[in-house]
Amino acid sequence: MIMIAAGFLSTACGFSPLYRQDEADSLVPKMAQVSIDVIADRRGQILRNKLLTALNPRGSPEKPLYRLKITLKESTASTGIRADDTRTRGNLTIQANIRLQRLTDDRLIYNGKSSFTGSFDLFRNPYASWVAENDARDKTLTLLSQDIKIRIAFALRDQAPAAPTKR
Repeated sequence: MIMIAAGFLSTACGFSPLYRQDEADSLVPKMAQVSIDVIADRRGQILRNKLLTALNPRGSPEKPLYRLKITLKESTASTGIRADDTRTRGNLTIQANIRLQRLTDDRLIYNGKSSFTGSFDLFRNPYASWVAENDARDKTLTLLSQDIKIRIAFALRDQAPAAPTKR
């Protein structure tokens, strides 16, 4: 009963879901028109694949309206250090520089950064440490892709209309 009342109250105050699909101005078709440039390195491939799934679930657009360019920067740091100077924890930070451009008039729609940090254990066994670091990297890239998707959705929702093309 409370959920139903909350639903009615949220529509009365002008709340509108970001990813609604029942409206003509829905963001889902706009987001499907984003072409995602190749991102360097293996972590860039992983992030790009996650973004392709999130933005273009039916495949890359034939005639994209927008171009997404991302560059990544990764750093690691030790956080847990024992008295004997052995490391026990690590932090892996991935920062993305994001540029979304409208292709019809080359207007920059969004320019920003997103950053996430994942933690992992360091073990005596180097392979176990490598697996833990890669797992932290994958989880961090998943969070990064979700954040980029939200940033793009807001940018597309808030953008000014395209300038008329000259003929």
